[in-house]
Amino acid sequence: MIQTNPEIEFVVNAAMEIAKGRKHEYVTLEHLLHGLMSYKPWNELVSAFGVDTDSFIADVEESKALNRIKGGAIIISASGMCDAGRVVHHLLSNLPHEQSAVVITGF
Repeated sequence: MIQTNPEIEFVVNAAMEIAKGRKHEYVTLEHLLHGLMSYKPWNELVSAFGVDTDSFIADVEESKALNRIKGGAIIISASGMCDAGRVVHHLLSNLPHEQSAVVITGF
């Protein structure tokens, strides 16, 4: 059996609750990201770097509104989303702009 710690268990349990609340059958990286954002020490850490954790967006309509931002924005999504979901709309809306950039990371 894999040994974990209370922090990992908190994030994973939060992710499972989020997936369950959305009636999803499995937990994805997006659910884990939401779970991580609900972990207070993580919020404190990223806030120290100037990230506005209060503007974390999960709602579809709020996500669509991101395409109307005229200034800068950082949009973070789960891996594999560049070919499906809301991120496609963000890419289509923002890639034509010279000041836009896409960073794709892996493990």
